[in-house]
Amino acid sequence: MPANTKPKIAYRLPGDVKIGDVVDRARKVFYADPNVIGVGIGHRRVAGETRHGEIALIVYVKEKLPYGQVAVPVPPEFEGIGTDVVAPFGPDAPLEALGFAESHQNSDDMASIDWGRLHEQWATAANGELSFHGVISDFGDVSVIQDDGTLVQTVNGQPVVDFVQACKVFRQRTRTSTIS
Repeated sequence: MPANTKPKIAYRLPGDVKIGDVVDRARKVFYADPNVIGVGIGHRRVAGETRHGEIALIVYVKEKLPYGQVAVPVPPEFEGIGTDVVAPFGPDAPLEALGFAESHQNSDDMASIDWGRLHEQWATAANGELSFHGVISDFGDVSVIQDDGTLVQTVNGQPVVDFVQACKVFRQRTRTSTIS
């Protein structure tokens, strides 16, 4: 291969790959970087456009940083699978209703984010003092949580619900209302 030619990266899954095992190994490598908030398998994106014929190991980050500022650089491929770095809460994050294909892509992104990892980082940053100061109202079998902002964190300038904390608030409410 000539010196100025880049090797071709395979944006596909080998037939014998066990996706769960690859994702687990990738987490062990990339979670050393606190900027990484999830790992998954999905369609590669280039300049915000989905490449439906190309599958990649996607490393989700809070924000895209210059190469020199990254604790654990993401190589062009991991175990023979091409990689992609996505900032789901970055400036390209959807802020309005999406079309059919785009909303499914966004759902895949949200499912691949490690919400527990984000919650732990937020709790650590707050010295474990994540507390809820909103109001919970019960209407029969439905509980409504009116948040005063204590369940919302900011990632890369975007408001993000701390779903783990919201679940804890709800579970605490259901425990105390069943006990009393």
